[in-house]
Order: sequence, then C-alpha cells, then structure tokens
Amino acid sequence: MVLVPQCIDQVIPEAKFAVDTGVDYLVIKQYSDTDCKDMAQVGRDWYKEKTTQDILKTAEDMSTEKTQIIIKWGLMQWHNDKPYKHCYDIPLLIEISGSGKVYPCGYHFRNPKFEMGDLLKQDLGEIISSEKYWEVIRYCREDMVVGKECVGCCRHDRCNEFMENYLNPPEHLNFI
Repeated sequence: MVLVPQCIDQVIPEAKFAVDTGVDYLVIKQYSDTDCKDMAQVGRDWYKEKTTQDILKTAEDMSTEKTQIIIKWGLMQWHNDKPYKHCYDIPLLIEISGSGKVYPCGYHFRNPKFEMGDLLKQDLGEIISSEKYWEVIRYCREDMVVGKECVGCCRHDRCNEFMENYLNPPEHLNFI
C-alpha cells in the first residue's frame, strides 16, 4: 500500500483484510515525491503527525505469526538532506513505467534524460547492453547532483546510504 492522505482511512481495513486472508505480509510505504506536476504532492510532515502515526502503529500491531504488517517507518521519516553523494546502486534496481519505458527510478519517470530504453521496442537484454543504459548509469553514479536532481524518497535511498558508508567510511560509525 502506498500511503497518501486520501487513503489513510483504508489502512486498518487493509491490514484486517491481510490478516483475515492469511497473506504473508502487507507493506505500507511512503509516497515518493516526483517532479511530475500531474501527481498530488504529499508533504513529509504528514507522515509524522500523531494521527497518522497512531493509525500506522495500530495496523502494525495487528501482525500475527502468519501475517506481518510492515510499516516503512524509516522512509516515512526521510528528509531532503541525502547522506550520500551519488546514486551507486542504479544497476541493481531499475524501474519500468506503465508505458514500458525503463528508468533508473520512478522519480525520473517521463524524463527523457533518464530513459534507458523501451520494452515495447527492445527486450531487457538489449536495453541493459545499450550505450544509453550505461550512459544513464554513469551519469547517476558520477555526475548527478543528488539532493538537487533527485529529491524524492526512493527505493535506492537505504542501499545508497549503506554504499556511501562502505565506500567512504565515516569515523566511529560503530562507536558506542
């Protein structure tokens, strides 16, 4: 479930449905802000409001041995200051828009600069082998200004945080 204010009233019924049907898990995650003006923007502070937090905690507490209700708390608390300089994990996780176009992430859907290929015209192997694919990968890893060109909260954030700390270890990361 991608959580936006318009569906907050569906969190508890969705969690109950997941438990009642015995699925393994239900994930409730943040909405990722994009540059697409056609989509409603959701302010980050909304996820931190007491009412929102209480509803999410209630849903999470509905977890059973069989069904886990997983709330992506960390990403909902995300802030604009990304602690990494580059998007390192782009080759590990690409995204495909509903139109069949392939991008490094959903934040850049519909941006021709980040379009890696089109599954309606090429197979995935051709896209991954193409110069355009590797051009986008190089740009994201080396030249893209993270925090300016990429301000959404995305699936790459946690992996990029880990990789930044691995490649550029801060002093006393594990210091107690």
